[in-house]
Amino acid sequence: MKKSIVMFLMLVLALSPVAFAASDTEASFEVGQNFSVGGGSVIDELYFGTDTVASGQTSKAVTVTGLGTSARCVVTGAEDPTNDVYILEAAETANTLTVKVSGDPGASNLDFNYICME
Repeated sequence: MKKSIVMFLMLVLALSPVAFAASDTEASFEVGQNFSVGGGSVIDELYFGTDTVASGQTSKAVTVTGLGTSARCVVTGAEDPTNDVYILEAAETANTLTVKVSGDPGASNLDFNYICME
């Protein structure tokens, strides 16, 4: 799954580097009008990054500036945490992605990757 996301991002970046901003943990860029991924889907905005659900927590609210309520996000774990947990939900709201996990990830925390498209 991670390889597919990376390949998709490479394709998008190669085809439309219209505007790009990046930091250590997140990035976003505008792909422009009518960027089609097949099946009639059009992507206007793409957001991606990494974050962490801390030990003792079961969710993390990530600020994703520009994210709208119509976004669709994919979240994957980036490590094998101390406790056996899995991602339950990725909820998109205006400027926020909330990632919920099945329990406390333990001492190692749970790093995750996300990609959101609108």
